[in-house]
Amino acid sequence: MAATEVEDLIYREWVLQVLGGYAKVGGDHYRWSMKFVEAVCDKEDRASQRLDWSKILQEVRDGLVI
Repeated sequence: MAATEVEDLIYREWVLQVLGGYAKVGGDHYRWSMKFVEAVCDKEDRASQRLDWSKILQEVRDGLVI
């Protein structure tokens, strides 16, 4: 979840690349995590504020448990 905390887009992209690489060999949890992080970052960037992750998790509903 480090990608949701960084403000520098370079680091966010790096974390997403790492998750994407792990998703290829590590299984579904990494794929779900990446999808969730992308959704959180996108929605928080558009809202310009922190949001309730539980609502975003309900929208994603892809098997991820935090």
